[in-house]
Amino acid sequence: MQAGMQPHYAPPYNPDYDPWQEDSDESEFLYGEPSEFQRVQAALQNAVLDSAEASDIANALTRTQLPGLESMSVPALEAHIADRASELRMLVTQLERLKSAEITLDLLLPSGRSFAHVVKMRSRISAICKSIRRRELKGSKDGEVKLVLGTLEMQGDKTVFDYGLADGDSLTVVLQAASEPSRWSQLWPPVRSGMP
Repeated sequence: MQAGMQPHYAPPYNPDYDPWQEDSDESEFLYGEPSEFQRVQAALQNAVLDSAEASDIANALTRTQLPGLESMSVPALEAHIADRASELRMLVTQLERLKSAEITLDLLLPSGRSFAHVVKMRSRISAICKSIRRRELKGSKDGEVKLVLGTLEMQGDKTVFDYGLADGDSLTVVLQAASEPSRWSQLWPPVRSGMP
Protein backbone atom coordinates (compact mmCIF):
# COMPACT_ATOMS: atom_id res chain seq x y z
CA MET A 1 0.00 0.00 0.00
CA GLN A 2 1.36 3.39 -0.97
CA ALA A 3 2.14 5.95 1.72
CA GLY A 4 -0.67 8.33 2.49
CA MET A 5 -3.39 6.01 1.22
CA GLN A 6 -6.08 4.93 3.63
CA PRO A 7 -7.31 1.31 3.52
CA HIS A 8 -10.83 0.90 2.14
CA TYR A 9 -13.10 -1.50 3.98
CA ALA A 10 -16.36 -2.90 2.63
CA PRO A 11 -19.43 -2.26 4.81
CA PRO A 12 -20.37 -5.12 7.15
CA TYR A 13 -22.71 -7.76 5.75
CA ASN A 14 -26.34 -7.01 6.51
CA PRO A 15 -28.73 -9.94 5.78
CA ASP A 16 -31.72 -7.57 5.97
CA TYR A 17 -30.34 -5.20 3.33
CA ASP A 18 -32.66 -4.92 0.34
CA PRO A 19 -31.45 -2.78 -2.59
CA TRP A 20 -35.04 -2.47 -3.84
CA GLN A 21 -35.89 -0.44 -0.75
CA GLU A 22 -33.40 2.32 -1.55
CA ASP A 23 -34.98 5.69 -2.27
CA SER A 24 -34.68 5.78 -6.06
CA ASP A 25 -37.59 8.19 -6.42
CA GLU A 26 -37.30 11.65 -4.87
CA SER A 27 -41.08 12.08 -4.82
CA GLU A 28 -41.36 9.22 -2.35
CA PHE A 29 -38.59 10.65 -0.14
CA LEU A 30 -39.93 14.21 -0.16
CA TYR A 31 -43.68 13.70 -0.29
CA GLY A 32 -44.19 10.18 1.03
CA GLU A 33 -45.76 8.98 -2.24
CA PRO A 34 -44.88 5.53 -3.62
CA SER A 35 -42.98 5.46 -6.89
CA GLU A 36 -44.48 3.91 -10.02
CA PHE A 37 -42.14 0.96 -9.58
CA GLN A 38 -43.40 0.34 -6.05
CA ARG A 39 -47.01 0.60 -7.22
CA VAL A 40 -46.25 -2.05 -9.83
CA GLN A 41 -44.66 -4.25 -7.17
CA ALA A 42 -47.76 -3.97 -4.99
CA ALA A 43 -50.04 -4.79 -7.93
CA LEU A 44 -48.01 -7.89 -8.79
CA GLN A 45 -48.13 -9.09 -5.19
CA ASN A 46 -51.94 -8.97 -5.37
CA ALA A 47 -52.07 -11.12 -8.52
CA VAL A 48 -53.63 -14.54 -7.84
CA LEU A 49 -51.26 -17.19 -9.22
CA ASP A 50 -50.72 -20.76 -8.20
CA SER A 51 -47.18 -22.13 -8.11
CA ALA A 52 -47.36 -23.75 -11.56
CA GLU A 53 -48.63 -20.58 -13.25
CA ALA A 54 -46.03 -18.43 -11.49
CA SER A 55 -43.31 -20.87 -12.58
CA ASP A 56 -44.53 -20.80 -16.21
CA ILE A 57 -44.50 -16.98 -16.27
CA ALA A 58 -41.07 -16.85 -14.61
CA ASN A 59 -39.65 -19.30 -17.16
CA ALA A 60 -41.17 -17.33 -20.03
CA LEU A 61 -39.65 -14.09 -18.74
CA THR A 62 -36.28 -15.78 -18.22
CA ARG A 63 -36.26 -16.93 -21.85
CA THR A 64 -37.07 -13.42 -23.08
CA GLN A 65 -34.01 -11.63 -24.38
CA LEU A 66 -33.77 -7.90 -23.58
CA PRO A 67 -31.07 -6.17 -25.67
CA GLY A 68 -29.09 -3.53 -23.81
CA LEU A 69 -30.22 -4.64 -20.36
CA GLU A 70 -26.83 -3.98 -18.75
CA SER A 71 -26.71 -0.42 -20.08
CA MET A 72 -30.24 0.57 -18.97
CA SER A 73 -30.61 3.28 -16.36
CA VAL A 74 -32.75 2.83 -13.25
CA PRO A 75 -35.65 4.98 -14.62
CA ALA A 76 -35.56 3.07 -17.92
CA LEU A 77 -35.64 -0.27 -16.10
CA GLU A 78 -38.53 0.86 -13.89
CA ALA A 79 -40.48 2.01 -16.95
CA HIS A 80 -39.83 -1.28 -18.71
CA ILE A 81 -40.89 -3.26 -15.64
CA ALA A 82 -44.07 -1.17 -15.39
CA ASP A 83 -44.91 -2.01 -19.02
CA ARG A 84 -44.28 -5.71 -18.46
CA ALA A 85 -46.28 -5.65 -15.22
CA SER A 86 -49.25 -4.16 -17.05
CA GLU A 87 -49.08 -6.98 -19.60
CA LEU A 88 -48.85 -9.57 -16.82
CA ARG A 89 -51.87 -8.11 -15.05
CA MET A 90 -53.90 -8.40 -18.26
CA LEU A 91 -52.75 -12.00 -18.75
CA VAL A 92 -53.61 -12.93 -15.15
CA THR A 93 -57.02 -11.26 -15.46
CA GLN A 94 -57.76 -13.15 -18.68
CA LEU A 95 -56.59 -16.43 -17.13
CA GLU A 96 -58.84 -15.94 -14.10
CA ARG A 97 -61.76 -15.06 -16.40
CA LEU A 98 -61.24 -18.24 -18.42
CA LYS A 99 -60.98 -20.40 -15.30
CA SER A 100 -64.12 -18.85 -13.81
CA ALA A 101 -66.18 -19.31 -16.97
CA GLU A 102 -68.98 -21.86 -17.14
CA ILE A 103 -69.54 -24.37 -19.94
CA THR A 104 -72.22 -26.98 -20.62
CA LEU A 105 -71.11 -30.59 -21.06
CA ASP A 106 -73.16 -33.39 -22.61
CA LEU A 107 -72.86 -36.37 -20.25
CA LEU A 108 -73.84 -39.92 -21.23
CA LEU A 109 -74.94 -42.08 -18.28
CA PRO A 110 -74.44 -45.88 -18.09
CA SER A 111 -78.20 -46.27 -18.72
CA GLY A 112 -77.81 -44.64 -22.13
CA ARG A 113 -79.56 -41.43 -21.09
CA SER A 114 -77.70 -38.20 -21.75
CA PHE A 115 -78.13 -34.89 -20.00
CA ALA A 116 -76.61 -31.41 -20.01
CA HIS A 117 -74.44 -30.50 -17.04
CA VAL A 118 -73.12 -26.97 -16.36
CA VAL A 119 -69.65 -26.82 -14.81
CA LYS A 120 -67.03 -24.19 -14.11
CA MET A 121 -63.72 -24.39 -15.91
CA ARG A 122 -61.92 -24.45 -12.55
CA SER A 123 -64.06 -27.34 -11.21
CA ARG A 124 -62.16 -30.50 -10.34
CA ILE A 125 -63.18 -33.73 -12.05
CA SER A 126 -63.65 -35.39 -8.65
CA ALA A 127 -66.18 -32.71 -7.62
CA ILE A 128 -68.12 -33.18 -10.87
CA CYS A 129 -68.22 -36.95 -10.29
CA LYS A 130 -69.61 -36.42 -6.78
CA SER A 131 -72.27 -34.09 -8.17
CA ILE A 132 -73.28 -36.67 -10.79
CA ARG A 133 -73.46 -39.40 -8.14
CA ARG A 134 -75.65 -37.22 -5.92
CA ARG A 135 -78.03 -35.95 -8.62
CA GLU A 136 -78.19 -38.62 -11.32
CA LEU A 137 -77.11 -41.95 -9.80
CA LYS A 138 -78.92 -42.01 -6.47
CA GLY A 139 -80.33 -45.52 -6.93
CA SER A 140 -77.19 -47.09 -8.36
CA LYS A 141 -75.09 -49.61 -6.49
CA ASP A 142 -72.01 -48.55 -4.65
CA GLY A 143 -69.19 -47.79 -7.00
CA GLU A 144 -66.86 -45.04 -8.11
CA VAL A 145 -68.06 -42.57 -10.73
CA LYS A 146 -65.54 -41.90 -13.48
CA LEU A 147 -65.60 -39.57 -16.47
CA VAL A 148 -64.19 -40.65 -19.82
CA LEU A 149 -63.20 -38.28 -22.61
CA GLY A 150 -63.08 -40.37 -25.78
CA THR A 151 -60.94 -43.27 -24.55
CA LEU A 152 -59.16 -41.27 -21.84
CA GLU A 153 -60.17 -41.75 -18.22
CA MET A 154 -60.07 -38.32 -16.60
CA GLN A 155 -58.10 -37.88 -13.38
CA GLY A 156 -60.00 -36.64 -10.35
CA ASP A 157 -57.34 -34.16 -9.22
CA LYS A 158 -57.36 -32.27 -12.54
CA THR A 159 -59.78 -29.53 -13.59
CA VAL A 160 -62.00 -29.00 -16.62
CA PHE A 161 -59.54 -26.29 -17.69
CA ASP A 162 -56.64 -28.77 -17.57
CA TYR A 163 -58.34 -30.97 -20.19
CA GLY A 164 -59.19 -28.02 -22.45
CA LEU A 165 -62.89 -28.88 -22.56
CA ALA A 166 -65.20 -26.55 -24.45
CA ASP A 167 -68.91 -25.81 -24.42
CA GLY A 168 -70.87 -28.76 -25.85
CA ASP A 169 -68.17 -31.41 -25.41
CA SER A 170 -69.41 -34.94 -24.66
CA LEU A 171 -68.20 -37.13 -21.80
CA THR A 172 -69.14 -40.66 -20.81
CA VAL A 173 -70.06 -41.43 -17.20
CA VAL A 174 -68.74 -44.80 -16.01
CA LEU A 175 -69.76 -46.45 -12.75
CA GLN A 176 -66.77 -48.52 -11.70
CA ALA A 177 -67.44 -51.28 -9.17
CA ALA A 178 -65.52 -51.17 -5.93
CA SER A 179 -62.36 -53.23 -6.20
CA GLU A 180 -62.51 -56.67 -4.62
CA PRO A 181 -59.97 -57.63 -1.94
CA SER A 182 -56.93 -59.39 -3.33
CA ARG A 183 -56.39 -63.17 -2.95
CA TRP A 184 -53.53 -62.54 -0.55
CA SER A 185 -55.69 -60.50 1.81
CA GLN A 186 -58.19 -63.39 1.86
CA LEU A 187 -55.55 -66.07 2.51
CA TRP A 188 -53.55 -64.25 5.15
CA PRO A 189 -55.03 -62.68 8.30
CA PRO A 190 -54.29 -58.99 8.88
CA VAL A 191 -51.15 -58.22 10.86
CA ARG A 192 -51.80 -56.27 14.04
CA SER A 193 -49.01 -54.31 15.67
CA GLY A 194 -48.21 -55.17 19.27
CA MET A 195 -49.42 -58.76 18.95
CA PRO A 196 -46.92 -61.59 19.73
